[in-house]
Amino acid sequence: HPQWYIRCIMYLVAFLHTKHRVTFRGAGLILVCLGFIFSCLMGNFSDAVALPRTLKTVFSRFDINDHFTVHPICFQCHHVFEPDIDPDTFCSDCEEEVFGARASENIDSEPDGAGDGPRLGKRRPNLVSPIQLLSTGLQDFFKRPGMVSAVNCWRSRTQVEGELNCMQDGRVWNEMKDKDGNSFFHGPHADEEIRLGVSFSLDCCSLHNRYRSENLIFSGGTGQKEPTAEQLQHYLKIIVDDLIMLYEDGIVVNTPEFPNGIIVRVESYVLADHR
Repeated sequence: HPQWYIRCIMYLVAFLHTKHRVTFRGAGLILVCLGFIFSCLMGNFSDAVALPRTLKTVFSRFDINDHFTVHPICFQCHHVFEPDIDPDTFCSDCEEEVFGARASENIDSEPDGAGDGPRLGKRRPNLVSPIQLLSTGLQDFFKRPGMVSAVNCWRSRTQVEGELNCMQDGRVWNEMKDKDGNSFFHGPHADEEIRLGVSFSLDCCSLHNRYRSENLIFSGGTGQKEPTAEQLQHYLKIIVDDLIMLYEDGIVVNTPEFPNGIIVRVESYVLADHR
């Protein structure tokens, strides 16, 4: 926005939402009220001082967007579908419709209100779930400068014989094999690629960076109610399939350090706390 004070207000509502959980509707009310006040004080509502009317517009202006893909979900069995499925799709497991009925929209094409009347709108899924696969999240992660050196910092640390100070000192880290039977982290090609160990945080990073919110890996949400163990398998399947692909084949990411791309492979593991 060209006006600095309008930008300050936009920053304010974005901060109130992300830090203090002000709702989208509440943030929109703030924007509309302040916009009305400015228009009254200045005598008009020109584009030069016009405030965005919704928080969604503010996020779009600042390029503050999440990186989740919204998947249609069967409300009965929680089968996860691709985002671009046909609206007339039925669930193959329980034969329920994935999308709801078409909503009506009132369209007035004439100024006097004598328009075409209500028409059918788009069909919306009965249930959706935001999902971010690790392979997608890593593409964004490595666009940030310094992340390659951050995930490789464990290679330069000194290990004390007989002491287990971090997971890189453990047996699993040092004996884990890749699909060819070589050491995953110390094999012949390990130095030519980025090899990551994840327990749904980036455990190659130092403790200072490992648990920062932007480095935690949140794969998705499962709706308003907690799914049953059987329903949860549908969410886990696409996550596990992605992890298998990252382990066996890896992905090519473009980073500031490697603009032409470098292969990233991932080994995932489960931690058990015996304390």
